[in-house]
Amino acid sequence: MNEQLGITHMHGKVHSLKLQGLDVTLVPLFHPAAIIYNQKLKPLWEADMHVVKGLL
Repeated sequence: MNEQLGITHMHGKVHSLKLQGLDVTLVPLFHPAAIIYNQKLKPLWEADMHVVKGLL
């Protein structure tokens, strides 16, 4: 069985893939509710938003 990495390892990293012939760029993010319940995630989420902003 393949080991899948969780969101804690994948967040904020840019992933590129082809989906039905289209080039797709993904940036996994924490769910907003996770930040509400765990404020320690907020700096990570803010850094991830800078990654997204850089792609736009």
